[in-house]
Amino acid sequence: MHLPYIQFRGPSGSVTWKNSTIALSGCAGYAQARSFVRVEVDTPRAREIVVFWGQPFSLG
Repeated sequence: MHLPYIQFRGPSGSVTWKNSTIALSGCAGYAQARSFVRVEVDTPRAREIVVFWGQPFSLG
């Protein structure tokens, strides 16, 4: 079963990806994209969702 998230326990964690392919069709000029990671922290006392954005990069 494929899950669209990575689950881990403990006080810290990391996410890394590489060699991903991005397809772009119908673009007549400059295009850029940026990566993002949505982190959900769930403790017995609180639940928080934070989104971290990567630096923009060129697709051309």
